[in-house]
Amino acid sequence: MSDDTERIYELRDEVSRTGQAYEDAASRPLPEAVSDESGSIGVNIDTDGAYVVTIGDGWNSAYEPGELAEGVVQTLQAFGLARVEGWASNLDSALDEERRNTPIPPLDDTLASQVKASLDGDLDSARETERILENLLGFLEDVEANLDSTFDIVSQRGARTGAASTETRNVSVEVTAGGDVRSLQLDEDWLSRSSGAQISRELTAALAQAHADAASSGAGSFTGTPLEKYQKFADDPEAFARYVRGQE
Repeated sequence: MSDDTERIYELRDEVSRTGQAYEDAASRPLPEAVSDESGSIGVNIDTDGAYVVTIGDGWNSAYEPGELAEGVVQTLQAFGLARVEGWASNLDSALDEERRNTPIPPLDDTLASQVKASLDGDLDSARETERILENLLGFLEDVEANLDSTFDIVSQRGARTGAASTETRNVSVEVTAGGDVRSLQLDEDWLSRSSGAQISRELTAALAQAHADAASSGAGSFTGTPLEKYQKFADDPEAFARYVRGQE
């Protein structure tokens, strides 16, 4: 086995083990709800991943009308932090577990079968195989070298904001695509004459709309990143085959 081929298999096994760990971590439970110290404000998420805020009818015994918005923001932040810490703990635990390399899929009619056929062929075919292996190794090393910077760019994209207000202007909120609340204003006169259920409904609706607006402003997953040039391979495996053969 050539050094290039051995390196390809090593990278493939490393990616496989890391992928298994991330899949395992993603399947583990995260905190589903938090509340403030008084129990007046509760936060959880619905099946679509949107925040659901519940304001108890006795909220005004713990907060002045001008303080409720800050209390909601702090509770939302506490919920987000609890889930991030839960994810980090799950991932650390998953990465610590020993994992087996997944089997290499059958060759069938794939690029790998064409490489094998080249290995069994004449000198020109062997040279073609060497070129394929070099291009494939270059691809894997490029992905490995630029994965962190790509992740940083995608994370920054998640910081884009969206804003929403209810029709009555009782609630105004600005959130990032990642779900972080940047600002929240609640009309104090409206709060003083509204039930906890009414406040909860309008607040939750405004959060959902703001989050949708922020998310819709984002570009494709790899657009504008060092790995943008590989985006097409996800939709067209044949393009990847042409790439490693040096045909594009």
